[in-house]
Amino acid sequence: MLFSGTATPACKTKKAELTVAITNADSVPIDVRVDSPAGGYKFSKIPAGQTVKHTIPAKVAELAAGEAKLTAYKNVDGQGIQTISTAAYPATSCG
Repeated sequence: MLFSGTATPACKTKKAELTVAITNADSVPIDVRVDSPAGGYKFSKIPAGQTVKHTIPAKVAELAAGEAKLTAYKNVDGQGIQTISTAAYPATSCG
């Protein structure tokens, strides 16, 4: 499955947040589940060739360096296919 993702921390009103961007380089729509220490999110039916973003509020002033786990799913000829990747991000202090 062809997809990529990034995770970028930032500060908003003295709280950390993590913006996750997913690019679907596959030929069919995909779903992607994001799991991170900041929280989780599910992207549904990302069109082929498109990039989508979502910001996850961490609700804390400091976010340690880490990785977001990206689990992508697609269905081809009735067969479910899953691929797992990660997107690393640096520590962020918003205090």
